Amino acid sequence: MRAEQAFVKHGLSRIRTAEDLQQLVTEISGKPVELKLISDTNMKTTTALWIEDQRRHRIILRKQDRPLYRARGLHHEYAHIILGHPTCIGHVADPLIRRERTFGDQTMSAAINADEAGDAAQWEGEAEYLAGLIARTLLHPIYLDDERLFG
Repeated sequence: MRAEQAFVKHGLSRIRTAEDLQQLVTEISGKPVELKLISDTNMKTTTALWIEDQRRHRIILRKQDRPLYRARGLHHEYAHIILGHPTCIGHVADPLIRRERTFGDQTMSAAINADEAGDAAQWEGEAEYLAGLIARTLLHPIYLDDERLFG
């Protein structure tokens, strides 16, 4: 499975903090990652969103979600980046996306072509699986003796 291969290839088992993960995603993609929490009525069904331009990635998360749920969405969007998926599948008509896609004079890439749309379900499944692997790594005890003690 591609998610497991990416997990091993990029040494994701070594990450221990959210900062480590963000740095690793930056290294893998060659672009810094900007995180943004928003309270926006346009994000009723979208829990997290990744958009990018030539210089950076932006991941937008709903401010009103519980921290653990936001982390799940963040890991999912990081997984898309790690796996090399295109950004913002199916959200181009959303007014929030149109607004967030613009950084000054830069318009961010936020669309896929019709030929790629059939792959969306596979991409979502891969991203969700890799996000789960990432979450398990981050929830792992820092010290292996703790793991042995508590099982």
